Amino acid sequence: MEIQKQTPTRVDLAGGTLDFWPIYLLIDKAMTINCSISIFSNVKLSSREDGEIHCKIENLNFEKTYSNHDDFVKSKDPEVLLVQVVAEYFGDVGGYSIRTHSQSPVGGGLGGSSSLCVAIIQAYLQKTGKTLELVELATLAANLEAKVLKTPTGMQDHFPAANVGLNCIRFGALGPEVENIDFDSTFFNKSFFLVDTGKAHHSGINNWSVFKSVIEGDQKVIAALNEINRITHMLYGVLKEKQYDALPELFNQEYEARIQLAKCFSSPEIEKLREITMNSGALSVKICGAGGGGCVLVMTEPNTRQRVMESCQNENFQPLEIQFLTS
Repeated sequence: MEIQKQTPTRVDLAGGTLDFWPIYLLIDKAMTINCSISIFSNVKLSSREDGEIHCKIENLNFEKTYSNHDDFVKSKDPEVLLVQVVAEYFGDVGGYSIRTHSQSPVGGGLGGSSSLCVAIIQAYLQKTGKTLELVELATLAANLEAKVLKTPTGMQDHFPAANVGLNCIRFGALGPEVENIDFDSTFFNKSFFLVDTGKAHHSGINNWSVFKSVIEGDQKVIAALNEINRITHMLYGVLKEKQYDALPELFNQEYEARIQLAKCFSSPEIEKLREITMNSGALSVKICGAGGGGCVLVMTEPNTRQRVMESCQNENFQPLEIQFLTS
């Protein structure tokens, strides 16, 4: 048996950080909006007759064969942690070879590790003949990732990997509910591009700062989260009505609210990139993920897109062409 899985990463359009328990219980009608993009995670799993487990993690240039399931799940090799926690969850399924690869820049803020985690789980589900509903799959992936990271994890990244398209995720006492929103992908593909700042972000550190502040009752941080949620609800209405000319102002408002959460959500690289792009005609800049580095999403008029991309390249920032994926 040979199984191949490919899952997309995402850009978050509004409401990042609101997807953390218990933050989403403390913010009224917490909502996150994101969209799947054409930067993918890939997993290939092939059965073996000898009972051995051969694991190849291409991004880390790591390859090793383990004698059996117990040998694999007891391994101390840090390179295999993400596959290891999934294998431990599903139990001994016999021998196999597994290969993983992620197109996402390391620390890119695109949910790359979450996308890869979903792809790995999907491969094991197919191998074992088991199924999970969307929310169950996302919950499992988030919980297994938390075991690897040893920090609180949000849930928004796992949905666009498993539920391709533009997703509105509402959080409440029973957990998340997902709505797939119809959108004009042609407009988005002509109006947006990503830029890699060249500095990896550290989502666990940045989100932990907010998490800790909320639990300690920091009113400035809580006010910023409420403002982000207000903007997210406004963005939802704009996307439903396809009033895309309102997007730049909302993205700019989200940017200002996000840097109020903690200084670490921005960085000298992000500030420099924002200045470069806005001065060359960009409409807005959106911090991806927990910020502090990684990628940013730039919105332009279609006729100025190339000029803005070139201005980034001239300052040694790397634009990334992406496609927004529809369901």
